[in-house]
Amino acid sequence: GDYHYRQELGGVRQLLEHGIITPALLYSGQTETGEYCVVTQFLAGGDDLTRLSLVGEQAATIGHALGQALSRLHDAGLVQADAHLGNFIYFQDQIWTVDGAGIKAPARGPGRWWFKQVRLRNLALVLAQLPVTAEAFAAAVVAGYQGEFTDYQIRLAVDRRRRRREQKYMRKTLRSCSEFEVRKGGGQRQVIRRDQLDKRDLAELLDD
Repeated sequence: GDYHYRQELGGVRQLLEHGIITPALLYSGQTETGEYCVVTQFLAGGDDLTRLSLVGEQAATIGHALGQALSRLHDAGLVQADAHLGNFIYFQDQIWTVDGAGIKAPARGPGRWWFKQVRLRNLALVLAQLPVTAEAFAAAVVAGYQGEFTDYQIRLAVDRRRRRREQKYMRKTLRSCSEFEVRKGGGQRQVIRRDQLDKRDLAELLDD
């Protein structure tokens, strides 16, 4: 709708205005059918970070680049409110920030005293989503960020984010949603990931 269109377009424009590495804006406006759209450059051959290995030598390089990208974003007074690995693309040895709808400008600049905490929470939001096997990747992100935060501050913020994510995830299991199907009856509750519903062995187990 119009609201989501304005959110996306506004975020893309902010990224471009602040010199953040992001796909070029090719078109924004209405289509022939009256729908709103934002068209950006297609990064042929690029991969979002969910598709890449987070271990190994290349992972350290990518992690360092991600930390630098987050630092540049924050230095511009911007944050990615919906920060996750899928919103960053590795292309031509650089991290490209996408998803304009999640770009916010709290306090309209990094000079406000409380923006330091905003930066820390946003950095922690990304780190909290990494698997435990990606410790080296996480360390590379922090090294690339080169912020003024201590290891203790970062660890505390990440732990807080992980607890919030866990609580949110557990609440999702209480009802059917895009990720889970919840079945109730006979004094039982079954919670099944939707991507596992078609597996025969699981179906046989659930039918027993």
